[in-house]
Amino acid sequence: MRNFSVITTVQLALLKHCRIPSYPVSRIKLSSILHTGYHFEVIPDVKPLSCSFEETEKDSDAGTYFEKELRFELSKLRPELSVLLNRYTNNRVVAVITDANGYSWLIYPLIRTIKRSLPGTAKKANLTEVNFLGKGIWESPCVEIDS
Repeated sequence: MRNFSVITTVQLALLKHCRIPSYPVSRIKLSSILHTGYHFEVIPDVKPLSCSFEETEKDSDAGTYFEKELRFELSKLRPELSVLLNRYTNNRVVAVITDANGYSWLIYPLIRTIKRSLPGTAKKANLTEVNFLGKGIWESPCVEIDS
Protein backbone atom coordinates (compact mmCIF):
# COMPACT_ATOMS: atom_id res chain seq x y z
CA MET A 1 0.00 0.00 0.00
CA ARG A 2 1.21 3.47 -0.82
CA ASN A 3 1.65 5.70 2.18
CA PHE A 4 0.23 8.95 0.79
CA SER A 5 -3.23 10.19 -0.03
CA VAL A 6 -2.81 12.04 -3.31
CA ILE A 7 -6.12 12.20 -5.19
CA THR A 8 -5.74 10.37 -8.48
CA THR A 9 -9.28 10.29 -9.93
CA VAL A 10 -12.25 12.65 -9.87
CA GLN A 11 -15.65 11.44 -11.12
CA LEU A 12 -18.78 13.61 -11.33
CA ALA A 13 -22.54 13.14 -11.71
CA LEU A 14 -25.58 15.32 -11.24
CA LEU A 15 -27.24 14.92 -7.83
CA LYS A 16 -30.67 14.59 -9.48
CA HIS A 17 -29.46 11.33 -11.10
CA CYS A 18 -28.48 9.83 -7.73
CA ARG A 19 -30.29 7.88 -5.04
CA ILE A 20 -28.37 8.85 -1.94
CA PRO A 21 -29.70 7.71 1.45
CA SER A 22 -31.43 10.36 3.56
CA TYR A 23 -29.56 9.14 6.65
CA PRO A 24 -25.87 9.02 7.56
CA VAL A 25 -23.84 6.12 6.18
CA SER A 26 -20.15 5.36 6.60
CA ARG A 27 -19.88 3.21 3.47
CA ILE A 28 -21.84 3.03 0.21
CA LYS A 29 -21.47 0.83 -2.88
CA LEU A 30 -20.64 2.68 -6.10
CA SER A 31 -23.29 0.71 -8.01
CA SER A 32 -26.04 1.85 -5.63
CA ILE A 33 -25.43 5.60 -6.04
CA LEU A 34 -26.79 6.36 -9.53
CA HIS A 35 -30.22 5.68 -11.01
CA THR A 36 -30.24 3.08 -13.80
CA GLY A 37 -28.96 4.46 -17.10
CA TYR A 38 -26.66 7.11 -15.63
CA HIS A 39 -22.92 6.99 -15.05
CA PHE A 40 -20.13 8.97 -13.45
CA GLU A 41 -17.89 11.00 -15.77
CA VAL A 42 -14.16 10.82 -15.09
CA ILE A 43 -12.55 14.25 -15.35
CA PRO A 44 -9.57 13.84 -17.71
CA ASP A 45 -6.20 15.55 -17.46
CA VAL A 46 -6.37 16.63 -13.83
CA LYS A 47 -2.99 18.27 -13.20
CA PRO A 48 -0.89 15.95 -10.98
CA LEU A 49 -0.81 16.96 -7.31
CA SER A 50 -3.32 19.80 -7.86
CA CYS A 51 -6.36 18.05 -6.45
CA SER A 52 -7.47 18.58 -2.86
CA PHE A 53 -10.53 17.86 -0.72
CA GLU A 54 -11.42 19.45 2.61
CA GLU A 55 -14.35 18.68 4.87
CA THR A 56 -14.75 20.77 8.02
CA GLU A 57 -17.31 20.20 10.76
CA LYS A 58 -19.04 23.44 11.80
CA ASP A 59 -21.64 24.39 14.40
CA SER A 60 -24.81 26.39 13.84
CA ASP A 61 -27.96 27.09 15.86
CA ALA A 62 -29.58 24.13 14.09
CA GLY A 63 -26.71 21.74 14.91
CA THR A 64 -23.54 20.59 13.22
CA TYR A 65 -22.91 20.47 9.48
CA PHE A 66 -19.95 19.86 7.18
CA GLU A 67 -18.46 22.37 4.75
CA LYS A 68 -16.96 20.59 1.74
CA GLU A 69 -14.51 21.82 -0.87
CA LEU A 70 -13.09 19.87 -3.79
CA ARG A 71 -10.48 21.70 -5.87
CA PHE A 72 -8.37 20.69 -8.87
CA GLU A 73 -6.61 22.16 -11.88
CA LEU A 74 -6.84 21.11 -15.51
CA SER A 75 -3.97 21.77 -17.91
CA LYS A 76 -4.74 23.89 -20.97
CA LEU A 77 -7.93 25.66 -21.94
CA ARG A 78 -9.72 23.32 -24.33
CA PRO A 79 -13.28 23.38 -25.74
CA GLU A 80 -13.96 19.73 -24.83
CA LEU A 81 -13.17 20.43 -21.16
CA SER A 82 -15.49 23.43 -21.23
CA VAL A 83 -18.31 21.31 -22.67
CA LEU A 84 -17.78 18.63 -20.02
CA LEU A 85 -17.68 21.11 -17.12
CA ASN A 86 -20.64 23.10 -18.45
CA ARG A 87 -22.84 20.04 -17.88
CA TYR A 88 -22.32 20.70 -14.17
CA THR A 89 -23.13 24.43 -14.23
CA ASN A 90 -25.97 25.66 -12.00
CA ASN A 91 -26.69 22.14 -10.79
CA ARG A 92 -26.06 20.29 -7.57
CA VAL A 93 -23.31 17.75 -8.12
CA VAL A 94 -21.87 14.65 -6.48
CA ALA A 95 -18.23 13.65 -6.79
CA VAL A 96 -16.40 10.39 -6.16
CA ILE A 97 -12.71 10.92 -5.51
CA THR A 98 -10.13 8.15 -5.31
CA ASP A 99 -6.71 8.48 -3.73
CA ALA A 100 -3.43 6.72 -4.52
CA ASN A 101 -4.17 4.12 -1.83
CA GLY A 102 -7.34 3.07 -3.67
CA TYR A 103 -9.77 4.60 -1.16
CA SER A 104 -12.79 6.48 -2.53
CA TRP A 105 -15.26 8.94 -1.01
CA LEU A 106 -18.64 10.28 -2.07
CA ILE A 107 -18.81 14.07 -1.72
CA TYR A 108 -22.16 15.86 -2.00
CA PRO A 109 -23.96 18.23 -2.45
CA LEU A 110 -21.60 20.47 -4.39
CA ILE A 111 -21.86 23.49 -6.69
CA ARG A 112 -19.20 24.23 -9.35
CA THR A 113 -17.17 27.39 -9.84
CA ILE A 114 -14.40 27.91 -12.42
CA LYS A 115 -11.46 30.28 -12.74
CA ARG A 116 -9.62 30.31 -16.06
CA SER A 117 -6.22 31.75 -16.74
CA LEU A 118 -4.38 32.37 -19.98
CA PRO A 119 -0.91 33.47 -18.93
CA GLY A 120 0.65 36.80 -19.81
CA THR A 121 4.12 35.25 -19.69
CA ALA A 122 5.49 32.00 -21.07
CA LYS A 123 6.55 30.62 -17.70
CA LYS A 124 3.05 30.68 -16.14
CA ALA A 125 0.55 27.85 -16.47
CA ASN A 126 -2.30 27.78 -18.97
CA LEU A 127 -4.92 26.17 -16.76
CA THR A 128 -8.47 25.95 -15.55
CA GLU A 129 -8.99 25.86 -11.79
CA VAL A 130 -12.21 24.09 -10.83
CA ASN A 131 -13.79 24.32 -7.38
CA PHE A 132 -16.79 22.49 -6.02
CA LEU A 133 -18.20 23.87 -2.78
CA GLY A 134 -21.03 22.63 -0.61
CA LYS A 135 -22.53 22.04 2.80
CA GLY A 136 -24.10 18.87 4.09
CA ILE A 137 -25.35 17.54 7.40
CA TRP A 138 -23.32 14.33 7.16
CA GLU A 139 -19.71 13.36 6.65
CA SER A 140 -18.71 12.08 3.22
CA PRO A 141 -18.99 8.28 3.18
CA CYS A 142 -16.40 5.85 1.90
CA VAL A 143 -17.28 4.27 -1.47
CA GLU A 144 -16.88 0.57 -2.14
CA ILE A 145 -15.85 0.14 -5.77
CA ASP A 146 -17.74 -2.84 -7.19
CA SER A 147 -15.65 -5.63 -8.68
